[in-house]
Amino acid sequence: MSCLVQPSFLNLMFQYRRLFHAIAIQELRSVTAVPTVISWVDVILAKLGDVTSCVASAMHDRYDGLSDALRKRREEDNIRAAAQLPGS
Repeated sequence: MSCLVQPSFLNLMFQYRRLFHAIAIQELRSVTAVPTVISWVDVILAKLGDVTSCVASAMHDRYDGLSDALRKRREEDNIRAAAQLPGS
């Protein structure tokens, strides 16, 4: 992925991610079970993963035949996966 974006950009994204996750956790202190926190940075990281996959497959869309519902599910799964990345 570092061929697509500068490592300093990824570093900055992870710094923002840590910051926004910390803010969200502080806001959710009163909640008994803390839900998975998803920030805008997680969405960007998920999209970067999609772009990386697309470039690696020579711009071939392997999900070309999927229905809109399955495409949406795939997008949500990618965002959920990005939200579970380690903090750095």
